[in-house]
Formats: sequence, structure tokens, C-alpha cells
Amino acid sequence: MSIEVQTRTLEALKPLVGLPLWAGGRAANLIWLQFGSKRKVLRRSVDQEVGDFALHIQCFWRLCNAQKIIVASGDRFYPRGDPFKEAEDFDWTEPHVNRCDEKLEAIFQSVEAEQLIVQAVRSDKYGGFTLFFRSSLKLEVYIDDTVATEKWRFFRPYSDEGHFIVSEVN
Repeated sequence: MSIEVQTRTLEALKPLVGLPLWAGGRAANLIWLQFGSKRKVLRRSVDQEVGDFALHIQCFWRLCNAQKIIVASGDRFYPRGDPFKEAEDFDWTEPHVNRCDEKLEAIFQSVEAEQLIVQAVRSDKYGGFTLFFRSSLKLEVYIDDTVATEKWRFFRPYSDEGHFIVSEVN
């Protein structure tokens, strides 16, 4: 990657500054996050609520504060509740069954909306970035392999506009 990628990433994510993060969840290895105002859209004949912007992440990420990691991508490999409990039928890809799901749900149920307003964005030359929130929370996204597959994308989920996608690793 390069300084050009770092600059393009920063420019792409700049519209998030000042917007709230109000929803998030997981589908298999993808985390999805919704920012800005809530909008109703019709998808596959179903009304859905989306944000002004969406972020889909398929690489390593973590949400942390100055003291600890609150939730991270690796949490999806542990069952809800006791992460050390042996679960014969545990399939981390199923919805709402893993530690990541549990912790994301808790964040959006307990954290005050004003704490999740994006204050700043920092990017790196490898395609990763950090979102800093009004509270001491920050979302760190970093590329964790050298395979040219999609790492993350940023887009307007109610629009046909193109998506900003990071997939190259060279």
C-alpha cells in the first residue's frame, strides 16, 4: 500500500466525523456498522433501517478504550456466555450465538448514543484505519493478511453510488 491509499482512505471516511454509530452486527465473518441518520429502505420486499453510511469489515478489528478491548473480531470464535464452555454444536457462523454478537448487542443497548459520535479518523498506508469516538472508545481496523481479498468497504446503503473498497495488499 502507499501514502496514496492512506490519503484516499482518510478522504473516504471523513464524512463519518460528527456522525453517530447507532447499530452494528455480524454475518459470518463480516461485521456491519451503521452511521448517521436512520433511513427506511425496501430490500427483498422487507423494510429495513439503514444509516447514511455503512461500513462492512472482513479483516481484524477491535473496539477498545484506554484500558481494555471491549469486543474484537476474534470473539466470534467463542460461544456466548462462558467462552471456555465446550459446546459440541457451536457453529460460530450462526447469528447471535457467539461472544462477538453478545458484546456488540450489549454495546448498542447500553452505551449512550452521544458517546458513539465519531470525533476523528486516522488511516495508515496499509489500508487500515482508526475511528475515534467522543467517549474514550476507538474502532481499530487493520489488515491481517497478504491475500488480495476484500478487507472492508464503506458506502451509502440506500444509494446506487459506488463503494469505497479496500482489497489490495501490495
